[in-house]
Amino acid sequence: MHLMLARLLEDRFQLEVRHETRELPVWALVVDKGGPKLPSHDPADIDHPPLGLGPNRRGLAGPNVNMTYFAFVLSRLLDRNVIDRTGLPGYYDISLDFVRDIVQRPDGAEPPTNPNGPDVFRALREQLGLRLESAKGPVEFLVIEHAQKPSAN
Repeated sequence: MHLMLARLLEDRFQLEVRHETRELPVWALVVDKGGPKLPSHDPADIDHPPLGLGPNRRGLAGPNVNMTYFAFVLSRLLDRNVIDRTGLPGYYDISLDFVRDIVQRPDGAEPPTNPNGPDVFRALREQLGLRLESAKGPVEFLVIEHAQKPSAN
């Protein structure tokens, strides 16, 4: 799907792009001093495909998640990219309860949250035995070299 969309944009807008990697501040996801507290996913459980992690009313939850994907999802919640440096192989059933930033919903109501709960940093340490530490690492950028007004349909 991504490849089809890229080709469409290239054709319609005469789009030319390149990928560039820069060293920037990132969060490194590492195992905390006490060790990981992650429940391993049962490989016999074929009802849950890999990479099923998503937000819920209390934070993030999902079965059959590897650490690379978990770091990717955390990147979408935080102010910078998260890189997996846990060294943990395999897949885990993740449930992480934390206070999310209050963001107005389209209907004007606030999302349900427990204002007295932990932030994501404390929740990672207490609930999963992981922590985020500030580091420098590679961050990929998509650089637009050229674009024109779209062609007619």
